Amino acid sequence: ICEMLAITDPFFHFPTPNPEKHFQLYGTKCPALKHSLNITYIYTHTAFLGEGGFGIVAKCRDTKTNQAVAIKVNKSRPDILQQAKLEIFILEQLRRLDPDAANIVQWNGFFHDGERVCLKFELLDQCLWDYIRDPNNRRLPISEVRPILGQLTNALSHLGSVGIVHADLKPGNIMVVNRHESPVKVRLIDFGLACPVSAVMPGDRVGTVGYSAPEVMLGLPYNEAIDMWSLGLVAVELATGVPLYPGNQYYDVLKFIIETQGQPPDHVLDSGAAKARREVIHDITLYHVILYYTTLYYITSYPLSH
Repeated sequence: ICEMLAITDPFFHFPTPNPEKHFQLYGTKCPALKHSLNITYIYTHTAFLGEGGFGIVAKCRDTKTNQAVAIKVNKSRPDILQQAKLEIFILEQLRRLDPDAANIVQWNGFFHDGERVCLKFELLDQCLWDYIRDPNNRRLPISEVRPILGQLTNALSHLGSVGIVHADLKPGNIMVVNRHESPVKVRLIDFGLACPVSAVMPGDRVGTVGYSAPEVMLGLPYNEAIDMWSLGLVAVELATGVPLYPGNQYYDVLKFIIETQGQPPDHVLDSGAAKARREVIHDITLYHVILYYTTLYYITSYPLSH
């Protein structure tokens, strides 16, 4: 696995004299962060859990405690480093909460691998997205949906108690603690886009398109209410097995929202940030251009006579 990562990610490396292929992460000083660990950690890398724009998540065994842990290894790009600093700040605020009582993932600190920031978390079973796409779990019964939503509401309530907006609530950022337990216990993860309510910047595009609130898409001021919007979409997906507002462009999602809930009031549309309106119009224009040329291609390439 380490060799594969070394090939696909030029920033990943492990020492050459390493016959057991240990995933070695060194706690070194990093001037960009105020705190760092001066201890050398050696983790046995046992599985690849996922990846994203930030980097990778790996399942590792802590050779000092023999415990399985999840390690988020961020890329060393300056923008990713800045995002990791903000995530650490948020996680520090959440440390005052009991993970079990708050339904929030337990964070166990961070360290450095060269210039990359690595975050250490408790290891959980699987994300809710995978759980509801299991053939045995699609369209969960209300008796199972209710406790999951209760736990997520509890998590958002605790975030609100410390003034934090998650800003990216979706099935992929909700973890099932143990899929074989009943009722299912869940925890909220991934605070890479989270921020204090007091630091919210109107016009910022945050979250995942299909779960974004209208005020985010329109560049309007927002607060923790955007998490409740996302929670409502998660609730529908749990009960039906499919996203309520599918789409990778804001145009597609806004179209579905307007079809099901009506057009937002004129004063809401008028107060949308100019930048947001331009981007939505760009999405619409690009969408129709692609649709036009795709249709033209098929008409000319595959005549009706065929």
